[in-house]
Amino acid sequence: MLAIAAARYLRRTPPAPPSSRPATVSTRRIRLAFWGSLIAALVAGVVVVASTRGLPTDVHTAKSFTFFAGTLAGALVLVATAVAAVAVQLARSGRARRA
Repeated sequence: MLAIAAARYLRRTPPAPPSSRPATVSTRRIRLAFWGSLIAALVAGVVVVASTRGLPTDVHTAKSFTFFAGTLAGALVLVATAVAAVAVQLARSGRARRA
């Protein structure tokens, strides 16, 4: 469903004109925040699973550990992406009202 919604949005949205200016500071901050939150989610997934399930001792527990840590990290990335999307939309609507 998300892929269909994204495809419909991209078909309806006109392409932005290419910018000759270098990336602004806000774009750099957004990229830094993205990568920082991605790394934080991965670390948090490993730390939470290690603290609740313990560190793996054999191959079977290593597989389980990797699955649960990856699943938790993916969920954290999904939540962070949703929050970031809402924040961007709120920032855009605030700028539109001021203009």
